[in-house]
Amino acid sequence: MSHPQEPTQRHVSPQAQAPLPENHETENHETLSAANDRPRDDASSSLDFRVSPALVLRVLLTIILTLVVLGTFANYLIYHVASHPDDALATVARRFDLGNEPSIPNWYSSLALLGCSAVLSLIAVRDYRSQAPTAGRWLGMALLFLGLAVDEAVLVHEMVDGLMIQTFELHGIFFFGWVIPGMLFVACLGIYYGKFVWQLPRATRSWFLLSAALFVTGAIGMEMVAGVIIENRGVESIWHTWSQAIEELLEMLGVAVFLYALTDYLSRQTETIRLHLRSTES
Repeated sequence: MSHPQEPTQRHVSPQAQAPLPENHETENHETLSAANDRPRDDASSSLDFRVSPALVLRVLLTIILTLVVLGTFANYLIYHVASHPDDALATVARRFDLGNEPSIPNWYSSLALLGCSAVLSLIAVRDYRSQAPTAGRWLGMALLFLGLAVDEAVLVHEMVDGLMIQTFELHGIFFFGWVIPGMLFVACLGIYYGKFVWQLPRATRSWFLLSAALFVTGAIGMEMVAGVIIENRGVESIWHTWSQAIEELLEMLGVAVFLYALTDYLSRQTETIRLHLRSTES
């Protein structure tokens, strides 16, 4: 802790003690006015963004846990408490049901995927401005997650599922036919991005692989399990309620871990994200 010190006695020359000119105060006032009238520099016309990756992950995990608990309870109300799956209670519960689309969990998942796309775009722009050869790969992932966000909102995979059912007679683990092109798509992504991911920093690479394992296990693996349950026990089965909860939990966790990995990677590469606001006036 610093303490106040007694003023040091200094020798002041007679020239320094000479009275100031009468117009000195006026000149100072004019100087200060001119300084205030100058346009502000870049720092005063910019917004700095600092995000804690750990805080982002904690917030997302809290939201996910809340949505999964509410969604599981809502599904139970629809098929085991409500007098009919379409009565008033069931209609309200569907807005929270994990398997119903559109719903609040569905809306959250779409926003989380869109958030990943936004951070990936920031990384792509940073690499592009530094002329890094990886800019294209980051941009490709940004577009991929934008597509996943759109799919979550408008249910493109459900359309593919309907087409597969009309074309092939599918049962068992392929009850939901979209998982077949889904697995092929994941395999192609693995081949295309395998080398790129392996060249990332070790921590980032580990988080990426973990997030991919969680998401794919939930989206495709548990969807195959759900197909078997629905075909043999029906959609109202309590076994389907639990499999659906695990499926959505894994998907949401995968996206949350990926978003954490992206923000952590970006924070290590760029301390501050600065948004410059420039006037269009000349």
